[in-house]
Amino acid sequence: MRYCIRAVKYFFYFCFLTTAILTVLAVCGIVDKDVQTMFRNGYDSIWQIAIMFALLSAIYPKFGWQTRSVRLPGTLPMLKDKLKTAMEEHGFKLESDTTSVNEEGVPSGVMTFRRRDFGMKLLRMWEDRITFTQSEDGIAAEGLRKDLAALIMYLEHKFNSEE
Repeated sequence: MRYCIRAVKYFFYFCFLTTAILTVLAVCGIVDKDVQTMFRNGYDSIWQIAIMFALLSAIYPKFGWQTRSVRLPGTLPMLKDKLKTAMEEHGFKLESDTTSVNEEGVPSGVMTFRRRDFGMKLLRMWEDRITFTQSEDGIAAEGLRKDLAALIMYLEHKFNSEE
C-alpha cells in the first residue's frame, strides 16, 4: 500500500512541477499561453504527458527507496543515544524508539527519524522517514535512497572512527 501512495504522490508532484514551470514560462513570454500552440500536438499532448508521468511515478518508488545494512560497532539498543545525537546533527529528529534487549540478551527494536526542516519535508513530500531496525545481521536502515547514501556514510565514519 505504501508503494501505491508514493506513486500517486509522485504523479501529482510531477504534474504540479510541470504546471508551475509552464506557467512561469508563459507569464515570462517564453512560450505561448495557448495550449494548442504551446505543445506540438496541442491538447493531445496533455494526456500523453499524463501517461508518461503515470509510468514514471509507477516505477520511481521501486528505485527511490531501499534498505541497506549499516556497519556500526554494536547493537541498536546499545547505540541508541549516540545514534539519536548523530541523527540530530544530520538534521533529523527522533519519531519513535522501540529498542530493547530481551531476557536472553537478544537485541531488538526499531528507531524512526524524520527531517526537522519543513522545506526538506516538503521537497520529499513527507516521505522523509529513516527507519533503523535491529536484525540478526546487524542494523538495517530503510529510507529514500539519496538520503541513505549520505547518511550511512556519515554514520559509519562517525561511529567507526571513534572505536
